[in-house]
Amino acid sequence: MMATRIEIITTGEDLRQLATPWDNLWRQSEAGIFQAHPWIAAWWRECHRDHRLSIVCAWRAGILVGVLPLCVRRWHGVRVLEWAAQPYSDYCDVLLLDRDSDLLERMWAALYRHGGFDLMRLKHVRPDALVDHSVLGSQERTEVCLQVTKLWPDGAAWYKTLNKKTRNNYQRGKRILGEARMRQIGPGEPYTAEIRNLVALKRHWQANRDSPLVRSDTILLALAKALDQIGSLRIFLIEQAGVVIAGSVNAVHGDKMLALFATYDPAHERASPGILLMTDYTKWAFDHGIVEVDYLLGAEPYKFRYANQQTRLHIFVAARTLIGRVALKVYGRLHRPPDPEFDIGSAYRTEKGTTRATPPADSEDAPETDSRYHSTPTPTPPANVHHVLPGASRRRQ
Repeated sequence: MMATRIEIITTGEDLRQLATPWDNLWRQSEAGIFQAHPWIAAWWRECHRDHRLSIVCAWRAGILVGVLPLCVRRWHGVRVLEWAAQPYSDYCDVLLLDRDSDLLERMWAALYRHGGFDLMRLKHVRPDALVDHSVLGSQERTEVCLQVTKLWPDGAAWYKTLNKKTRNNYQRGKRILGEARMRQIGPGEPYTAEIRNLVALKRHWQANRDSPLVRSDTILLALAKALDQIGSLRIFLIEQAGVVIAGSVNAVHGDKMLALFATYDPAHERASPGILLMTDYTKWAFDHGIVEVDYLLGAEPYKFRYANQQTRLHIFVAARTLIGRVALKVYGRLHRPPDPEFDIGSAYRTEKGTTRATPPADSEDAPETDSRYHSTPTPTPPANVHHVLPGASRRRQ
């Protein structure tokens, strides 16, 4: 067997030099956009003052075969290990050339020998993530991402399955906005002014002013540049007389589209321009080979109405030091929000509750059950949230 070398990257310069081998690994492993080097590098350039890198890399014969993209930040004096770019990445995971559990175990072991953290809190872990859930400690709670998967031949067929109320609201909004039109910005096209305008619009909404993407004037633009670099950026706008009244910053990756950031001008709230834009870009997606539109994290009601699928994301916590155990015990007592119960897919049901979105029963695209249109029972988080990883008590900082 080829010898494996494991190193831990802690500086921005080392991260920069990893660009080419990281990119090769990312493409060969078919990882998501949130694991792309340009995305992580853009986050680091904007947020390096608040974090310390702790990226575990595995090499074989000079080829990068594994990356565990992590960082450490301070939380009330406690050193917390988390995913690199975690606040901006809805799906977090390791990069591996092959599903090699032994290699991943060695990478975790190297991280624990390196130390430098008291508490591990890893968010946004999908059920199908490559990272081994069993080594991540206790599950604190779950979050949900909502998607609409393609069950129809095209966007027009999808639109026809929306219930009468939803379609009437869409047409009403179109009439109110009059000559407004949708415009798309793709890879390689200028977008800086539009991004800045969307951030300004988002700040009109009091509830959004503390969002990680709008606290800074530059982070959304930096991440958009990263998406443009990998050829994934798609920006959808509704304009009226040349003025942007709604916008969505999306990413197309393979046959999926992810909606990362959306807002609209509150002066046009009566027309629901955000819903109009969401409807239009979903129709566009289903007309252009996209099989899933992912609305990502967030409990906005409009996502529940349009979604026909959900993905439960896990948050794992574990203490490494005495300070971490005390902090985790305090945190567990103060922050135990219940998982919300919700019902998705209301835009596909009539007032009588009849589902209109499923294809005919004899269709090859028909789902096996209508249960996908409803929430699944929420698992109860384990009581022992202050779990300590095996062997942690034997390791020094």
